Amino acid sequence: MHEIPIENRKYNVIYKRHFMHLTFL
Repeated sequence: MHEIPIENRKYNVIYKRHFMHLTFL
């Protein structure tokens, strides 16, 4: 895995939370 910039990391966390929310529903 390549390192992800801080900004991308921040966005990635939100995206994961959103994806988990959709999966949970």
